[in-house]
Amino acid sequence: RVEVWDWWHPKLRQLTFHAGASWEGIEERKGLQFVALAREIEGAVPVFDFWHSRLRQLTFHTGEPWEHEERKGLQFWAFPDPGPGRVPVFDYWHPKLRQLTFHT
Repeated sequence: RVEVWDWWHPKLRQLTFHAGASWEGIEERKGLQFVALAREIEGAVPVFDFWHSRLRQLTFHTGEPWEHEERKGLQFWAFPDPGPGRVPVFDYWHPKLRQLTFHT
């Protein structure tokens, strides 16, 4: 298992989330968001980070890039469907921040 944290990225001026250490050594770690799978197991799918050139922000999801996105790196593994002991993570558009947010 891997802990996925909420981070403030001052250069991009946005919240992001990922496992591991601060990217570029400049992010400020905020809070634990959820625990994900650190490796592939049966039924799990990879979750990647993507750069969305139009929104100028990082996004995180499974599957192929959405329009205006470029796939970056594998972040963690997750189950695509609800099940016992699983908590879904959703993406939300935050109109005040004008960015996507991700949380349970």
